[in-house]
Amino acid sequence: MDLMNALNNIALIVIDDWTTKSGRPSSNLRNQMHELVKRCTNNGMSLLAISAAYENADGGGWKSRGPLDGCDVWYLHRSERDSMIRELHIGDDVSEYTLHEEGFTPRM
Repeated sequence: MDLMNALNNIALIVIDDWTTKSGRPSSNLRNQMHELVKRCTNNGMSLLAISAAYENADGGGWKSRGPLDGCDVWYLHRSERDSMIRELHIGDDVSEYTLHEEGFTPRM
């Protein structure tokens, strides 16, 4: 957050793997992330916070390990039919992408 205050040309902040692989993130970490979301929103910056997900044991689908209030949750899954295809789930919308060495290509 100090860097956000020092630089005035930040358009995107990416926080990769911000939660633990198991269990819930600590309340201190969640509070810091909520503050970051608030600051990004107030300053017109985009934030991409990446965390692990888990499949709900009661069959209720995928859950975010660390959902943040006021943020959209997207899921990126490996396709069951082809390991080189990824499915991006945004709400009820699902888009497919093929994974190459150069990155992702949308599937038509």
